[in-house]
Amino acid sequence: MPPGSQALLFAAGVAVSLTASWLLVSRLERLAERAGFSEGWLGLVAALAEAIRPRRGTWRDGLEAAAALAAVVAASTAMEQTATALGGRYGVADIVTGGLVLAVVTRPARRDRRSDPSHRRNRVSARL
Repeated sequence: MPPGSQALLFAAGVAVSLTASWLLVSRLERLAERAGFSEGWLGLVAALAEAIRPRRGTWRDGLEAAAALAAVVAASTAMEQTATALGGRYGVADIVTGGLVLAVVTRPARRDRRSDPSHRRNRVSARL
């Protein structure tokens, strides 16, 4: 698949995702105005309702999931091809370039050390 087609497919996936989010938010805002809820309470109720009784998926959900999967695969492919081309330009082996890209993409998220009780324990034991 040419890079231009991949970019177009990715942009279409982003547009679909943003449109769906906008529709959901606008409907929730209308519901909040009718019921007299604040935005915070409405968000809490919506999250609890989804967690307690999730709705059954429809064909639209399957279509959205397929589009999201296609966007992720296309973006990953484009990123890998770009990194390989960049590595080839500077004479870096493909295995090294692939390892670096994989390391960056799969790195763990940073934790907030202030809220981590094990960090406090380690700091105290380091003083002893």
